[in-house]
Amino acid sequence: MDFFSVLSHYEAMIVAQAPDFERQYAPNMRPGFGHDILFPSIFTEPALLAAAILLSTGHLIATRRVPRLHQDAYDALRLQQYVYNDINTALRYPERATSDQSIAAVLLLATYEALHGQMDLYHLHMTGLVQMVNARGGLSGLGMNGYLELFILWQDGNFANAIGGCGYSHLAQSPSTLPKARADNSMFLLRPAEDDA
Repeated sequence: MDFFSVLSHYEAMIVAQAPDFERQYAPNMRPGFGHDILFPSIFTEPALLAAAILLSTGHLIATRRVPRLHQDAYDALRLQQYVYNDINTALRYPERATSDQSIAAVLLLATYEALHGQMDLYHLHMTGLVQMVNARGGLSGLGMNGYLELFILWQDGNFANAIGGCGYSHLAQSPSTLPKARADNSMFLLRPAEDDA
């Protein structure tokens, strides 16, 4: 898999999930506004770009109709380590440690772990994400024109439904007053309807 095809697939994932996200959290915004905020932002922080590539790679491997190759598993593991290194590097710089992009990177890494990795690491990353959010004063203190708060709520609500639990966003300082996401697993997990049967 080459870089540009994986990146293109990540953009396609954003576009595919957008209708469900927008229906719940941005019904009065123009269609595609989330894509127009999230996708360009991945190029402003190396950790976020790496996390997006990891998530896209995981989805491509998981949805292929051919057996998973050992090389795929090895490449995903190497990429995962790269993401960890990038995030740890970002956390060493005060201006990057709790930036919107670093918070989004941790959210995508948690997403990867929940879908394709280890659930204990998902919980670890979500706990860290809450700490990062609280260092910014809570969800309402996040930027990206309010999109990051909504994106966290949508991801968190969907995962709470998918794995059974109450999620993490309620642990943030001054928790959001917005409702939890009404999960649509086929949309959130990007599975064809026949796979859910």
